[in-house]
Amino acid sequence: MKQIKFYFLAAFLFLTLQIFNPVFSQNASVQKIKRGKDITINNQTYTSLEGFIDVPENWTTHSERRIQLPVFIVRSATKTPAEPIFWLDGGPGSSNILTAKKIASSPTTAKLLEHHDFVCIGYRGIDGSTILKSKKINKAMKGLNHQMLSDESLNNVEAKIKEYQVQLKKDGIDINNYTMIDVIEDFEYARKYLGYKNINTLSISYGTRIALLYSYKYPEVIKRTVMIGANPPGHFVWFPEKAEQILDMYDSIFKSQNVITYKGQLKETMKKHLKNCPRDGRYLNWMPTK
Repeated sequence: MKQIKFYFLAAFLFLTLQIFNPVFSQNASVQKIKRGKDITINNQTYTSLEGFIDVPENWTTHSERRIQLPVFIVRSATKTPAEPIFWLDGGPGSSNILTAKKIASSPTTAKLLEHHDFVCIGYRGIDGSTILKSKKINKAMKGLNHQMLSDESLNNVEAKIKEYQVQLKKDGIDINNYTMIDVIEDFEYARKYLGYKNINTLSISYGTRIALLYSYKYPEVIKRTVMIGANPPGHFVWFPEKAEQILDMYDSIFKSQNVITYKGQLKETMKKHLKNCPRDGRYLNWMPTK
């Protein structure tokens, strides 16, 4: 039961919290899309556009409460570009606004910009005027006494989430309006606002799930989609027994090939190296025993 509770809490947390700092300023007064700084890639100069779009918090009722989302566009070098490329980043919890430096540093950017605009629209709840962020939940996720999966730690995370829900309600924020479907509606509004008839989507990890649902809801809009590390609808936190089955499958494939000498089970090799893994992970403390 505690395992199920952990999956629920983890999924809720990642859907509602900002893990990375967004690039755009969160002081999002409504403004039109305007020209930004030029970007130089491989001695070619590209025009950028930036600003905010104004959308309703509730797309069903078009509520009075509004959200301002940042927009960042790098224009194609050609005067007659094909369909733009809409970027959908991973997470959930990370900003969808890439920095000009990051865009310029990608080895494929110049090729894409030959014929396409590159468009970043902020994720609601992460970018823009309404940020779902709780320091108390982030702290609770580290676990009491650094034991993330203990009953006490899980109960503490649950309590902090409930406290934050109460606070959001007092602030007039309805967390039911911060879903992937709402993000898709934001993107559709932006597409129309920017004057694009059709678009291509380039997505990674969590973003691939949004891209897939986008194509289901608006198939006439999406011309092409490229998914990196596809994450189809299902779980955000996977069950350990499924991971074991996948590792066993890979192990059998590895064992049957004749290119590299088989030196033992992959799982045993992973367990061996986990004993020497660093304690500090990207966001959380590593627990090899878990």
